[in-house]
Amino acid sequence: MRLNRKGRVRLARLEAAVATMEDITREIFLMLRVDGLAYPEIGARLSRSKGSILRCLPVQLAPDVIGVELRNQPSGLLGPAVIAR
Repeated sequence: MRLNRKGRVRLARLEAAVATMEDITREIFLMLRVDGLAYPEIGARLSRSKGSILRCLPVQLAPDVIGVELRNQPSGLLGPAVIAR
């Protein structure tokens, strides 16, 4: 897939944001938003409770803050809700 300039900028900003995350936060974020796993599945894979998984995520990534906006994006990942924060 070819990205236009706006898409490349958005992708670069997302990559930069993900690169600054702590290892566990990045792992959970990628499982959640890229792999499409649910919290119970992530918890089972990491031997953690759902609450523990949620505590690993910054407030900006919590499902009640941006979950709806992410699901409404065609790619499911590169929406303005993620990039603008």
